[in-house]
Amino acid sequence: MGPLTDHRMVPALLVILIAALGTELRVHDLSGQLPISDEWHALHAAATCSYGTLAGLMTAGATSIPMNLYDKLLLGTVGWSEWTIRMPSLLAGIALLLAVPALVFRLLGARVALVACGLVAVSPFLVFFSRYARPYSLAVLLAFVGAMSCHRWFVSGRRGWAVVFALCGAVAAWLHPVELRMVALPLGFYLVVALVRRVRSGAPRPAVGPAALVLAGVSALVVLAVLLLPVLLGERERLFGILGRHAPTAATLAGAAELLAGTADGWLLGLLAALLVVGALTLLRRDRLLAGMFATVVVGVVAVVLVTRPHRSNLPIVFARYALPILPFCAVILAAGVDEVLRRVERSLLLGRVGTHAVATLAILLLLAVLLHRGPLPSLYHQGVNSYTNHKAFQSSYGWIDDEAGHLARYRRTMLGDAVETALATSAFYVSLRDEPGDEAIIEYPQPVGDVASFHGAHQRGHGRRVLGGYVPSVPPDARSARPGFVNAFGDIDQVLAEVADPAALRFASLIDITDVQAVRESEARYLVVHHSPALEMKGVRSLRRDRTSRLEPMIVRYGEPVLVDDWVAVFDLASR
Repeated sequence: MGPLTDHRMVPALLVILIAALGTELRVHDLSGQLPISDEWHALHAAATCSYGTLAGLMTAGATSIPMNLYDKLLLGTVGWSEWTIRMPSLLAGIALLLAVPALVFRLLGARVALVACGLVAVSPFLVFFSRYARPYSLAVLLAFVGAMSCHRWFVSGRRGWAVVFALCGAVAAWLHPVELRMVALPLGFYLVVALVRRVRSGAPRPAVGPAALVLAGVSALVVLAVLLLPVLLGERERLFGILGRHAPTAATLAGAAELLAGTADGWLLGLLAALLVVGALTLLRRDRLLAGMFATVVVGVVAVVLVTRPHRSNLPIVFARYALPILPFCAVILAAGVDEVLRRVERSLLLGRVGTHAVATLAILLLLAVLLHRGPLPSLYHQGVNSYTNHKAFQSSYGWIDDEAGHLARYRRTMLGDAVETALATSAFYVSLRDEPGDEAIIEYPQPVGDVASFHGAHQRGHGRRVLGGYVPSVPPDARSARPGFVNAFGDIDQVLAEVADPAALRFASLIDITDVQAVRESEARYLVVHHSPALEMKGVRSLRRDRTSRLEPMIVRYGEPVLVDDWVAVFDLASR
């Protein structure tokens, strides 16, 4: 049998192919995705603060010190673009595709490693955060690598694993303070195991004793203290105010489970739950230590959120975000369940070794295909152009979206309360654009910072044109945010980009300075759409046009009279200039 037909080669080849698929899902049209919402926190901090200030800046808005420093470094070197600001998240998401099978293979076998890699690859929530300029994707990678390193150290006694564990834990907590739990949870579990083995007669002596475990934890804290030294020595805003704010409910947990599972299909959720139970029992039978650590991490991460009740953790998307580190662990448990089911099926088949492995491989690929098909990614990526896949109206629920405007309205009511008026107005321009021949992009101005204030994605799903975000690189001083890392979600991206001293550092492909006629011409966009009052438009309230003179007059000077003016927008035909 040649090497290419050897069934032992199949898992390795499939891991490569699945990792390639996962990479494609993470990089798909990334340059066309407009920065939105929390992505602006670090950008604002980097634009307004020095390196020294950023090293000690830990606020509820811009919590991630290394991400802030990274964005500051970009400003002085290669500049900001859709790729550069998201590169740490993207690389971490891709690295996780390789880290999961690599760390699982020796412990649980090739097939578990393969299935776990596949589940991580097609997980919509992991894909989303791999494309989002925030620290969560990095924290997930470090959490999984750190916990698995702790396990390998405890079993083997090799100190190199202890070093990896301590460094991963410290850097994860530097990225986001809540990830101190990923030091405490695995370490606490193995400390209990070591103490029990020490006092129980006849129990195997652990390769690592309690003192060494405590030392590893202290080492992680020392590294973290060094990283946070500017915070500890300087004046700092306390983060504790975000705790104990909102209590998750049963509906919160159900919605978070949907997001973490990556589908809203009830039967598929039931299948995944059953496989999770089978996988947990299988893991417990195969490796009790590993099963215990996994259970401690999964239960502990969720319990931390339930106990601390962070700000807005009553919302499923926020709760799921805080629980994000459990996903690779759940993927491995699910993979163990799939492996166990396939083992039992294989015993009843009389197809020979090669035939049996072929059936098992097809079953695995079918499961991954169903998960991908019944998740949100096909709709977000392939049902028309979508420049707003990171908009939380698309990421806060993975149910079927039959009405983008209605879905956005439900999202706003969820985020802001039922009393919020939401009846998104639709200009006749978008209706006519849908039927107009051609596929040239349009420029939308202004671009709101926050998801709750942004509605251009809902319009885009109707007209199907590529959208460029317009901005004006100067805003009145009183309209700017005085607090680094805190950007008004109902304001425009102008308030951040106006803080950038060197316009050449702004290299976004999806954003364009509408005061730069040459740049607008080179964009080959057909229309510039200027909204009179986005706040009123979101409520369906007709604009009184009070700000038309101040907002439109400079555009008229540059681009001539608008070809359409209604209660919501003024439209400039750029092809006529």
